[in-house]
Amino acid sequence: MVTLPAHLEHLAQRPPRRLLRRPLRRPAHVPPPHGPPTGTTQRTTYGGASLAITVQQLIDPLRDSGAALLPGARAVGIVVELVNSGPSLYDSSATGDFSLLVSRGPVTPVFVPGGVCKTPLEDFDRYMTTGAVRSGCVAFSVPSAARVLAVRFSPHDQPAGRLTWSVASGVRRDSKRAGAR
Repeated sequence: MVTLPAHLEHLAQRPPRRLLRRPLRRPAHVPPPHGPPTGTTQRTTYGGASLAITVQQLIDPLRDSGAALLPGARAVGIVVELVNSGPSLYDSSATGDFSLLVSRGPVTPVFVPGGVCKTPLEDFDRYMTTGAVRSGCVAFSVPSAARVLAVRFSPHDQPAGRLTWSVASGVRRDSKRAGAR
């Protein structure tokens, strides 16, 4: 127990009135990200490489993937296409370049051993020379209660050249291509 000097004992009795009247602050509303819808091709330049990127499909949920997920999570996949118009080489990692923005909780890339979004041995956006066209799927672990708001491409996981695609109404389900039973 802490003993206060007599002239400070009034401080230990109760908080100052100004603190009692202050309402609780709520976090500021974060507006949904803006960008064209998935399916739209966007262009960016990074490190001398001119890239055209299309988010072709959002697979939510990604069924029958074999992904090891924690309880309360689901797998979500994005099928994308990248075209390098050059003049420089583009060499990166899809799990670092692509991400999902969701309504709540953490999102992490996840290994998928099988199915439409099977994780390849080598990233599809690795060592892309001028004229290269590559397609692939990147999978993520997303909280079950979260809505997918947007897909983001950040070259080499950097803000320079970042692109965003909005997901219509917060979630787009595509169970036919997701391998639904």
